[in-house]
Amino acid sequence: MKTQIIEELGQGSILLPALVAEGLAANDRIKVRMSALQAAARHAQEPDRPANDLAVESQTAGIAPAGIAALIGGARLIGQGRLAAPDLAKLMQEIADDAATMIRAVGAGAVSEGERAQARLDATARPACSMPPARSRCPASRA
Repeated sequence: MKTQIIEELGQGSILLPALVAEGLAANDRIKVRMSALQAAARHAQEPDRPANDLAVESQTAGIAPAGIAALIGGARLIGQGRLAAPDLAKLMQEIADDAATMIRAVGAGAVSEGERAQARLDATARPACSMPPARSRCPASRA
């Protein structure tokens, strides 16, 4: 609410330092979450190898290490190139939220850059079946 009022009054630059700090924190979190996805995929492919639980990285980024460790340790393959892991959907949503936070920070300082980044994020967030048939992995009848 306060953010909207400040922006309506044309004083958005007051918010810039806080938005930049939020964007940098989101960048730290997204790096850990993407690393967790990579570690989960490796663990699912080679379950007998010790997995890096990213405890230090998680703690540094303000993410609960136990959740990341459970995701990595519980990862398994459920088909060709498909991964299942505890709270994977939650992790994916958190990645999207972190990306949106980073984009807000960019947009506060460079509106057109923020709009372009948001358009790219929106394009990747569409379900695969809503993409044009040439890019979709869906049967032609569902595209």
